[in-house]
Amino acid sequence: MTGQRLKYIHVNQHIIKSNLKHGKNEPVFTIKIGRSGKAIKAFSVSTEGQCLFSYGGNGKPILPCGARVVAATYGAVIIENAEFKSQEIAWHISQNLVILINKTNRVIN
Repeated sequence: MTGQRLKYIHVNQHIIKSNLKHGKNEPVFTIKIGRSGKAIKAFSVSTEGQCLFSYGGNGKPILPCGARVVAATYGAVIIENAEFKSQEIAWHISQNLVILINKTNRVIN
């Protein structure tokens, strides 16, 4: 696992509620590289390799954003139907991550 960083995936329940209330279709999955990394939004996410799902219970949230149910993996994360702005792509590349970009899929190692 040399060079690979732990990635966290969670579902943002506030976006789900907002989408229903306001008739929107914003992406509900959030991917973070590291516990307090920059959030990457997506409509669907899959992982390569092992993935551990954890529930923080009634104690402290698992992530600083307040997430209590989180999937964590060192494997590649495939983000589908997420649109990145050029500055976000540059940020991910500067963090030593590999992003394969085509019209529908992005892979983060």
